[in-house]
Amino acid sequence: MAALRASTVCRADRDAYDVIAERNADPRWRADAYDIDMEPRSRYFDPHDPDRSPMPLDDPTSQQYMREVNGMAGWEHWNDNGLRSNLENPTWKETLGEDAELTESGELILNVDSSVQLAYVHSPTHQEQLETLYLSALDVTAERFRLDTQYYGGFGTAFAHNGSLDPSGLSYDAASGKYVVSGPSRGIESNRLTVGSSSASPTLQVQRSLATAGQLLAGFANSFVFEFSGGDASLSSSLANFVFVQPLLRGAGRDIALEELTRDERALLGNLRAYGQFRQGFYTQVAIGESGVSGPRRGGQSTSIQVASGDGGVGGYIGLLQDIQRIRNSQNNLDEQLGLLSQTIALEKSGLIDLVQVDLLRQRVQETRATLLDSRNALTFSIDRFKTGTLGLPPDLPVQMDDRLLRPFELISPESNTLRNDIRDNQGRVGSLPPDSSAEDVRKVLDELDGLARRVRQQLDTIKADLVRLAEAVPQRELSMSRDEKGALQQARGFQLANAVKNIEQEFTRAKTGISAIGAPDSTTRPPRTRFRQMVVWTANLMRLVQRPNAGSTPGRVSKPVTIPKIELDSAELFDVALANRLDFMNGRGVPGGFVENRPGPCRCLQAVLNVTSSGDVRTAGNNPADFRAATRPYAWAWKLTHL
Repeated sequence: MAALRASTVCRADRDAYDVIAERNADPRWRADAYDIDMEPRSRYFDPHDPDRSPMPLDDPTSQQYMREVNGMAGWEHWNDNGLRSNLENPTWKETLGEDAELTESGELILNVDSSVQLAYVHSPTHQEQLETLYLSALDVTAERFRLDTQYYGGFGTAFAHNGSLDPSGLSYDAASGKYVVSGPSRGIESNRLTVGSSSASPTLQVQRSLATAGQLLAGFANSFVFEFSGGDASLSSSLANFVFVQPLLRGAGRDIALEELTRDERALLGNLRAYGQFRQGFYTQVAIGESGVSGPRRGGQSTSIQVASGDGGVGGYIGLLQDIQRIRNSQNNLDEQLGLLSQTIALEKSGLIDLVQVDLLRQRVQETRATLLDSRNALTFSIDRFKTGTLGLPPDLPVQMDDRLLRPFELISPESNTLRNDIRDNQGRVGSLPPDSSAEDVRKVLDELDGLARRVRQQLDTIKADLVRLAEAVPQRELSMSRDEKGALQQARGFQLANAVKNIEQEFTRAKTGISAIGAPDSTTRPPRTRFRQMVVWTANLMRLVQRPNAGSTPGRVSKPVTIPKIELDSAELFDVALANRLDFMNGRGVPGGFVENRPGPCRCLQAVLNVTSSGDVRTAGNNPADFRAATRPYAWAWKLTHL
């Protein structure tokens, strides 16, 4: 039975995929793959035999009805194939590395491409679209089968035994004019074996539904009868017959006979287009959280025309990166406020400001912290929702968002922010050194300051690289600039940026010389307070130096995003392009044609019934299943008119 089922399923799949392939040639909606079988690496893939799948864990109370229902014992073999505690594919996590990179700790690195690939493999939404398309194809194959030549056959064996004693019964007595009970009578015993078929269930039957709504039925039946009582005897006979029915009014015509097939064929084409547009929207759903399209629908083609929602919010992967950048900005803002708070507290201790100003700043810091905490919690929830709702992954799967897409749009690099925070921390450590600090403690602080200077050097190299990229991007940008804009850009590049970089280089050279002088061997003869003051001043100057490159490098950093050219299109031209390429427009255009197709049906239901019927059969005359005689052939022709 399992082999027969597998063969039947394969034939059904092949027929369904063939009718999809008939419409899959147009490049505007062509799908490279539309197989409904899940990927073996999918989280929802079932590795078990579908005919012998283990029983999943059931609700204990509900399971009672499987053991006993309405006082009757249930089926005993529910658990013959075993039990399964988990519905997930047990090996799906082992193949995650095929669709996305993994960190050393096992975290899944998500970017746009890997997210889309993971969604295609694991998302139930995409699988539902494929299955809907497949079911639409099955509707077409079922209608084609109904209108195709169908073959049926069967053969049976029956044995009947009749005893020789006939039971009592009621009979009419003519002498008395009454019904009387007649006693049992002696008859003839019969033991009869019949092998074959009858006209009601023929050995072979061929049926064909015609495109004109007529039906033609032809059959062949034969039987062999063996009698084993009263002397062995046998009889063999055959029958061939046909019936032809053709409606002339109600239910007649190609518009009626082909209505279901036409609707299903159109629906499959519409759903294939809808699936093509769904794949376009599936990418945007993963990338920005909005697909803007509707997928295939069972029972009719997808005809809804989608328009932009007008919502400026962004979701999906890009929305998560946007939230990450907002959190970074909030963290930078909090770091700045904390630095300002330290300075404000120092000013209050010096008596330059009052305590109210310090408390106001403290309140602002706490509000920023609370907002930052809420944003981080919201980001965690959004990532979990993205994993479960969009990618089809469990919420507890550890992931890491690949933020390289943000780098070209960062006006201030994360490395620069980290460097500023480290300089600020060193300022605090230098200021908290006690006057009697040992030479070893001072040397450790000087080594840290020297390391900060090397990191500043790396930042300056980054600025120069940004300026090189700016120079490479200028020719492309100038194509869309006016003459005044070009002049302003050349002036900024030639004078402002060049002077800014030159001044920064000079200040860095002085800073490097300063830290070398502070750490020179002869500096140990100076009073500790003097050396500490020099270190505090040097750290403050380095902080100002680091803060300047961020403003000076802004034009260079913003040069890395892709230049978006200005495109002017006429609305009428855009409308023509949409009509020629938008798949939902094509489906929407087919809706009026579907209404016209279905319009004659209700009117035909009010017509009278007028059918032409022709039938005939031919039988064997003698005890020979192949001895057909023309003299035994009856033929009938009739017409029937019924008016309601």
